[in-house]
Formats: sequence, structure tokens, C-alpha cells
Amino acid sequence: MSVQKYVSFQQLLDSLEQEKVKGSLRFLGEGITISKKEFAKKCFEKKSHFEEHGLISIGLFGGKSLELVSSFFGAALAGLRVVIIDPMEDASSIAKMAKYAELEKVLDIDGQLEEDELKEINASLYSRKEGERESEGEGDILFFTSGTSGPSKPVVLTSESLLDACYNGQSCLPAKEGDSVLSILPLSHVFGFVCSFLWPLCYDSSIVLGRGLKKMCEDVSASEATILTLIPTQVAFLLSRNCLNPESKTILIGAGPLSEPLIAAIKAAGKSLAFGYGLTETSSGVAISVGSDDPYAFSICPEDEFRVEEDGTLSIKTPGLMKGYYKNEEATKAAIDNGWLRTNDLGFIDEEGKLHVIGRKDDILVLSSGMKMDAGKIESALMLLTHGGDCALLVSDGAPMLVYFNIEQALLNDVLKKMNATLPLGTQIVATRRLSSPLPRTRSGKVIRYKLMKMMEGM
Repeated sequence: MSVQKYVSFQQLLDSLEQEKVKGSLRFLGEGITISKKEFAKKCFEKKSHFEEHGLISIGLFGGKSLELVSSFFGAALAGLRVVIIDPMEDASSIAKMAKYAELEKVLDIDGQLEEDELKEINASLYSRKEGERESEGEGDILFFTSGTSGPSKPVVLTSESLLDACYNGQSCLPAKEGDSVLSILPLSHVFGFVCSFLWPLCYDSSIVLGRGLKKMCEDVSASEATILTLIPTQVAFLLSRNCLNPESKTILIGAGPLSEPLIAAIKAAGKSLAFGYGLTETSSGVAISVGSDDPYAFSICPEDEFRVEEDGTLSIKTPGLMKGYYKNEEATKAAIDNGWLRTNDLGFIDEEGKLHVIGRKDDILVLSSGMKMDAGKIESALMLLTHGGDCALLVSDGAPMLVYFNIEQALLNDVLKKMNATLPLGTQIVATRRLSSPLPRTRSGKVIRYKLMKMMEGM
């Protein structure tokens, strides 16, 4: 199968306008459906709008609307540096993002922000230096890292690098005419942007844009989507409430591992599973498994390379590699060595050339006995057993401790009894701590362990 590889948003939108790509965009929040040709026209109108205003950078804050996504493409086409901001972010977080990304303007598309919030954000906006102008060609796109092991950093990507990730996806998991992809992941996260929006936009699938995480069950049902792109916490939530729509055929999982019980539940529901592996720094996917007996034996995507370093971590070389962390040369040099991106992920490549990712280096808990635990894997299982409960593992006094929020004590006791029966001696979870507020998580649902440990220190 020959797969079209786009190298710019201009080329992509030209193809949409010329009706070379099939499919439509359906916005559940607005109750409208438009063709891809109509969408391209709207994007070009937005390009002219941004060119008239002469900005060099902008943040787009709001839900999944035609105005948001067309403004994104219009701003990038006009050469602006663009950041999509999750509508769940508070004013203080938006102000920090504006400062780190040097945004001249934050566009409140839905009019959600109060006057005092706008004042806080505006105080952090960038003042252009004399003679500073927008970039030639299409603007950079900034996504913030998940920040699980340290403060989040703005990653500089390009239309070409993001479209390369779409080419990777289509080469391994084709989105075909008649398919529709539900976009319920935040577009501010690279996995959500690429795999639930840009990828189906590039090819012949339709897109259904949801109304946000609070409406997730309703949107899955209303979408009639054939492909769902989800993170493990969303899978656990949807399964616990029996919310998978009957039309869905394939579920694409990213941003973390899925527990064996969840995998079994999805297969029992008659769905095909695909697992993607990628990072913000690689513009999303660089490896994928589709319908495999071993879902964690990833096929490496076209044009991408992996190597295993002496400490067992993986390094990646890909055309989708970031330009760097925005105005952070020290962090960029620490991450990239002669075109190879160092990851914090442990893994190996088997005799058949399949990639196996064992887990995050900072998700491996080392106990005082010297034994190790894969916290992420155990947390996924606990989340399913507690019906989407908010919990995570830490090491306390050399032993595993479960911290949790809003889980009934009787249910927790029963779940831990079952879980401990499966764990090796010396790794059973005996200590627990109830929190008075939700655990700190990234936009993709990952536990931010360094923040959680700081919370525990203050208790």
C-alpha cells in the first residue's frame, strides 16, 4: 500500500481543498459536520486573518471547536509559533505556559476566562523585541512534555515532523474510507493531536471531535466511531461503565501500558487492539503493534531507528525528532546526541527486530531489599479493580506504599488482598495513605511522581 507523506500543512490543506482526501469533521460540541474541503477553506481564511494582525506567537485556549482547530492551522500557515492550551488549565498554569513559550497573545476562543484571570495571563505575555518578526514559512508548534519526572518543558515541533508521525501511523494502522476516529484526548497533548486528529485528517477517515473528558461516555456512544484513541486511564473508566460503543472496531492505546485484565476485557468485547509508542520529542508515534499476540512487541515505524544504551534505556533516531526544547540549549544537548534522542524508557529489541518497552526508568521502584516493582503496570491493574480509582505507588521506608484518593476503604482492602496474592514476597502492598485531593497527573493521565512525593513530604 502506497501512503501519501505530507511535508507541510500547506500541502495537506491543498489536498483537502482539491478533494483528494475523503471524510468529514463532526463537532459534537457545536452540532455541526463539515467536509474536509470546507475545513481547508476555513483554515486559509484564518491564515489571512493572522497575517493581517502581524503576531509572531499565539496560544489557543478553548474546547474542540471549528474555531480552535482552524485557528491552529491558520496561525501555523501564517508563520506564528503556536501552542494549543488545554481548556482544563487554570489561569496560573496558562500564564506559566505563556511565559515559557514567549506568547504574544492568548486567544480565549470560548470566552471562558474571567477578567482577573485574563489580567494574570496578560501580565506574562511576551513583548516583542525591536525588529523581531515572524518566521519565514510555517511556524513552529510547541507541545509541553508530560513532566512526570520534572518540570514540563516546551518542545519545538514542526508541521513536517508532525506529519511524519501521521505517515508512520498510516503505514502501520491504516485509517480508511468509512472509518471515523473519535477525538476525546486533549489536542494540547501530542498523542491526542496527532493520533486523534491530524492522522485521520491526512487520510480518508472522518473525525468526530468530542466535548471533553467530562462528556467522554456520552461522546463515545454518540460518535459511532470505528477507531478510538485512548490512554489507559480512559480505557479503565470506559470499561468500568460499559461505555464502549458497538461500532468501534479498533482501540489505539498510547501514553502508557495497559494491564492484562484490561487487555482481556477489550478482547472479550470483540475489539482489535493497537498499541503505540512515542514521545512528545518524537512528534508522537515511532513504534506500533497491531493485533499482535504480544501487544508489547512493537514494530518499528518506517524510517525510525532504535538502539539500547548501556543503562538499558532506549535512544531513537527519527525524522519526527523535535528541533529542541524551546530556548533551552542545555536541556536539548542533554537529550540529543548526534541526532539520537535519549529516552528514560527501559527496553530491548528481540531477534525478530521487535521493540519491547519495559517501562519508564523512574516508574521502576527499587525497594530496600533490592527488589524492583513496575509501578505503572501495577497501578493500571489497581485502577481497573477499583473501577477507575485514583491511586499510585511510592516507596516509603524501603517498602511499597499505595497513596489514593476517593476509593472506598472496603473496596480498597478487598482489591489489595487480591493484588498482594499475585505479587512476589517482599513486594506486597501493606502501607496505604489516603489523600484529601486528587493525585497530580499529566494531561495524558500519567502520575507526576516528583510532585506526588513533594505532596507526601508536606503531610
